[in-house]
Amino acid sequence: MVSFICRAVADETGVDVHSIDPAAEFAVLGLDSVNSMAVLDQVETQLGMAVDPLHFWNFPTIDAFSAFLADTHRPGNET
Repeated sequence: MVSFICRAVADETGVDVHSIDPAAEFAVLGLDSVNSMAVLDQVETQLGMAVDPLHFWNFPTIDAFSAFLADTHRPGNET
């Protein structure tokens, strides 16, 4: 999921995917409210389920958000 979100952030911000630091906060990576929702939409499509947008801000790095998703959005576990 980390690699997927890094690619999504790179697509939305126009930054080279190899320069994305998964430990950096989304705001530092150049995400604003509009393109962060586009990233969230890609994540939801990848997972096949809705993700509360507040989680994107409660876990403000790619590493933290990915860990949250791995813990909570797996088959048989609804959030």
